[in-house]
Amino acid sequence: GDLNALLLKPIDSQFLMSTQRVGVYSVSRILLALVFIIWLVFSNNIDVSIISWVYFLSLGVFGIILLYSLFYVVMTCTIWWSHLRNLVDLLFHVMDTAKYPKEMYRSFFQYGAFFLLPLALVVSLPTKALFQKASWNDVGVLVVLSSSLFIVSRKFWKFALRHYTSASS
Repeated sequence: GDLNALLLKPIDSQFLMSTQRVGVYSVSRILLALVFIIWLVFSNNIDVSIISWVYFLSLGVFGIILLYSLFYVVMTCTIWWSHLRNLVDLLFHVMDTAKYPKEMYRSFFQYGAFFLLPLALVVSLPTKALFQKASWNDVGVLVVLSSSLFIVSRKFWKFALRHYTSASS
């Protein structure tokens, strides 16, 4: 029923659905994390250039786009199969692996968990860029994957809406 109301509004439905639950708490967490990172860098007298900060923020944005797109593909599936809402919880646990650098996954997960590599890049790559240790290969993977997945999630959303039947029909 809520989706029907969103679809009737004169604004892009994906944008409206995405920003519906954004609150002060979400924005404050991001700002608090940035303040914490700045404090850590300056309190430990780590030399970081302005270019590294821009690089760090840019790769952080690409990481957020990757996570957003992945979530949106999963959430779009719930248009047809509402009983799949538990996938969101599963996705949160899978995303938890992104807290660790990709170097941790070289042994056991090297072949079986290929999708964890981009998730591990989301957190570790901006940090490596801040300290000028990021490889261009990893940067390319993150930028191409996040851009591609964003386009796929957008097209999948449009496809889902074309095949959506409301609860009242």
